[in-house]
Amino acid sequence: MQRRALLEYEHGDPDERATHSLVSTRALLTLAEDGDDDALFEHIDALAEESKLLGKTLSALSAAAEETPARASTARRIWPDVIRHVLSLRDHKRVRSSYYGGTGFADLIPNPVGELPYLYRELDGKPIIWWDPLELRASVEAWLTPAEGSAACVDRLIGFIGMLETEDQVRVGLPWVAAVVLGDPVPIARGAYTLSNWLVEVRSTALDVRLLSKWQEVVDALVVAGDGRLAAYSD
Repeated sequence: MQRRALLEYEHGDPDERATHSLVSTRALLTLAEDGDDDALFEHIDALAEESKLLGKTLSALSAAAEETPARASTARRIWPDVIRHVLSLRDHKRVRSSYYGGTGFADLIPNPVGELPYLYRELDGKPIIWWDPLELRASVEAWLTPAEGSAACVDRLIGFIGMLETEDQVRVGLPWVAAVVLGDPVPIARGAYTLSNWLVEVRSTALDVRLLSKWQEVVDALVVAGDGRLAAYSD
């Protein structure tokens, strides 16, 4: 009933703070805890042609997983399948063009929830950072090609790898960032919010782990594309 109401709403955003999406994803994760993963994938399929609602559902799913250890464990188990499933929807051209780089895939990469979404959260203490970027490496690498040129996607990557030690952020994360940026630097130079600061912060580590040339390639591409914040670091 809730899903039908969201899909049939014609004026504005029926779920502006994604509270309805959070309620439904809590229920879906609870079903998955009990062994019923199908309900989640049926829900994703139903939203496949409404990218904004699909993105909100993916973010809400991650937010619900932050609330309890059981949901966190379930999300960690099913997330590779979630990524694979949504990628398959794109391959079948069922995901409509939207803000998210024309794909709707930025929200496949988990990030800590900010303060604005969701009116009512069921937290007992600090939010659980339930994902491990190293465990999800194969899934992320499958996601990189459709993410190319998306400022939203590269910002999500920065938030995603932020839980890692700086050396791992560079060893693992920098090649991911490079793949997204170098595919089409212009929209990223114009629209990414966190990338420039992150690149400056990890420069010395990139030197230490012998990835400075890859770091420089990314920086130079962004400067040529119009990112003046990095001009002082460009060759």
